[in-house]
Amino acid sequence: MGARTDDQANATGDGDAIDGGGLQGMRETTRRALPRALLIVASSIVVTPAGAQRTPPVIKTPLPKPLPTIQSPGKPPLKLTLPPRIAGVRLAPESSGEYSSGAIRYAVEVVNPTGNPALEGTLVLGLDGSGRSPVRLPAGGRAWITIADASGLDHGCKKTLRSVDLEGVDGASGRFTVTPSCQFSGEVIEPSASLPPDRKLALRQGKLYYHSMSNAGGLRCGESDERGRYEARQLEVAATIRNSAATTARDVRLRFRDARTSGASGLELTAGQERRIRASAAFDADERDYVLEISGAGAPLYQPRSYVKTRRRCRLDVAF
Repeated sequence: MGARTDDQANATGDGDAIDGGGLQGMRETTRRALPRALLIVASSIVVTPAGAQRTPPVIKTPLPKPLPTIQSPGKPPLKLTLPPRIAGVRLAPESSGEYSSGAIRYAVEVVNPTGNPALEGTLVLGLDGSGRSPVRLPAGGRAWITIADASGLDHGCKKTLRSVDLEGVDGASGRFTVTPSCQFSGEVIEPSASLPPDRKLALRQGKLYYHSMSNAGGLRCGESDERGRYEARQLEVAATIRNSAATTARDVRLRFRDARTSGASGLELTAGQERRIRASAAFDADERDYVLEISGAGAPLYQPRSYVKTRRRCRLDVAF
C-alpha cells in the first residue's frame, strides 16, 4: 500500500488532538467532582463506637381506619318496678306499755313503690292467721297498719319469732322477734276457805282431801344456754293431805291439772292420818290458774279445787 497523504495525516492528527482533549476534560471534571461526592457519602455514614448496640430504625406503621359504627334501632329504657313490701314492725301505741295477757297490737309499715297500681290487700299475722288487717295504698304510698295478735304472748321468759305477710303479693313478708322482760307472782286461792265451818266439815267427813295450801318457791325465769334453750322453773306448793276415811288410802298423790307435774311418789295413809307434802309443775311463765288435785285409791276423794293464780308484768321489745 502507498504512504499516507498529507491530507490523511492531518486528518488523523486532528482527530487525535480532539480525542486527547476530550479525555483530558473528562478526567479534569472527574477529579474535581470526586471529593465532593466522597464528602456527601461520608456525611451520611454514622459511626457506631466499638461495643455499642446499634439502634434499629423505627418503622412507623399507619393506624387502621376505624370501622363504621352500626347503630342499633332505638329501644325504650328498661324500667324496673319494685313490688310492694313490708318495711318494718313495731309495737302499736296501745301495746307499748305494761303487758300481762291478751292480744298484742303491732304496727306494720307497708310500702307501695311508685309505678305500681293502687294496692288493696290484707296483712296476715302468723302461720295460723291469728291477726288480719286490710291494706289500701296508692302508688308511691307508705303507711303504718295496725294489726292485733289474738294469741298474745306465749311464754314470758322466751323470745318469740313471728311472721307477717301481705296476702297475695309474692315476697312481701317479714319476720320479727318479740323479747319479753317479765316479773311474776303467784297467789294461792282456796275456795273452801270461805265456806261456813259446818259446810266445810260435811264436805271433808270420811274423805281423802288436802288443805292449808301455800307457795313453796318464788316464780322467775330460768337460765338460757348459748343456743337460747330455756330451762323451765318449777311452780311449787306445799299442802297437808288428810285421810278422814275409815279405810287406808293407797297411792296418794298431789298434782297440778293440765301441767307437767312432779312430786312425791304414791303415799299410803291409814285412817285418820295426815301428812304435809310438796307438789311442783313446770312453770310456763304465763298468766293462768294452776289447779291442784288429789288422787288415790281405797278411800273416797274430796277435791277442794285450790289453785295458784299466776300473774306477770312485762315489757315487750320488738326487733324487725
